[in-house]
Amino acid sequence: MPRKKLPPRLSLRKDNRTWVIRDGDTYLRTGCSEGEIAEAEEKLCDYIAAKWQPATSTSRQSDTYLADVIVLYSEHKVPTFENPKRADEFLSTMGRLTDYWGARPVAQILGETCREYARKSTTQSMARKDLEMLRAAVNFYRREYNLDAVPVFTLPPKPEPRDRWLTRSEAARLLWAAHRAGNEHLVRFILLGLYTGSRSGVLLTLQWHPNTTAGWVDLEAGIIYRAAPRARRSRKRKPPVVIANRLRPWLRRWAAKDAGLRYVVHWKGNRIERIHKSFTAAANAAGLGKDNDVIPHCLRHTCATWLMQNGADKWKACNSLGMSMEMLERVYGHHHPDYQNDMRKIF
Repeated sequence: MPRKKLPPRLSLRKDNRTWVIRDGDTYLRTGCSEGEIAEAEEKLCDYIAAKWQPATSTSRQSDTYLADVIVLYSEHKVPTFENPKRADEFLSTMGRLTDYWGARPVAQILGETCREYARKSTTQSMARKDLEMLRAAVNFYRREYNLDAVPVFTLPPKPEPRDRWLTRSEAARLLWAAHRAGNEHLVRFILLGLYTGSRSGVLLTLQWHPNTTAGWVDLEAGIIYRAAPRARRSRKRKPPVVIANRLRPWLRRWAAKDAGLRYVVHWKGNRIERIHKSFTAAANAAGLGKDNDVIPHCLRHTCATWLMQNGADKWKACNSLGMSMEMLERVYGHHHPDYQNDMRKIF
């Protein structure tokens, strides 16, 4: 029986250590060196998208190949990303999925193949996210072209949510470390994170004036709008949040200083794409980097925790953070003064 042809895939040349796309007996240069794996994966996805056409003549799992499913989902999903980096990350995921699943029909999505994919992945967390993405692609294909049955995905266990938060003394040390290093942009980022609980993406795109691409600060009304007025709604909700009394004087001072500039958190007037490097340096300088658990997202955990410790109304806290009540109760509810209050009365 002849061996089944493998799908297009990346191959590293031994002579010059560059990536090529291997498609049967054809080798296509990508122009990417060994360390440029993400760029090479993106070019592989582009190549597959240009070559493959989704097979829509059948709805049987056994005749529907996952390469078709992945390409169709990519063509639909990529144009919806506003952030190019998110599109790149998505294409990298699609490349990993294509390498393993592309030549397989949907019918081969079984418990054992899912577990094998997880074993071959760098981390179980990455494997789970990849398989969730593949499941979304299959569901999208099912809605578009129907399938005779929907496969069941076996996913690695969901990791416990991070709940590292900062005490007020730790937050003060982190701010002082950022200030001492002369990183005013980081000081702004930390204060905004502590007093709004907004995600990094929101804070790094926040602007001083109304716009069509990101959130903005309305000092007169005392509200921070986390998203543009007509922004596409996503799973990560971005509701407006009132400006805390402790944050307002800082914002007024920054606004006066930034006359004519666009972004609230900026480096010499320019937008900052990533802040992890300076944040990690400040955390280490403040003595908080021992376990590598003080990351930018812990500012959101800190805000939620402080709200609960101060006895904030849970529904109002949910609306402020853009968080579900189930998530608030499960991760932060035990910090609230009323937590299991009835149990205290029983004994």
